[in-house]
Amino acid sequence: MNGKKRCEKGTFSPDGMRAEILNPFVHKLELDNAYDKIRTAIFTVILLPFRVIVICYLIVTAWFLACVGLYGLSEDDLRKKPMTGWRR
Repeated sequence: MNGKKRCEKGTFSPDGMRAEILNPFVHKLELDNAYDKIRTAIFTVILLPFRVIVICYLIVTAWFLACVGLYGLSEDDLRKKPMTGWRR
């Protein structure tokens, strides 16, 4: 074998890298039986409206906090010069 290891799953190649490099951006979802498929479908339908409601709440909260932070400044004040006092 000349001191070289075979590249099998779970072993290392001669240059020290893993023989099988996994792609971190790919997820293979294996739904083996009908129960897993039904459960995934139900949770998808239930969680989607909840996620939309939470996202809308967070956007409205961010808008409100931005309005509070800009309270007392007119449109002309904002266009003339950058805001001061909130940053070092």
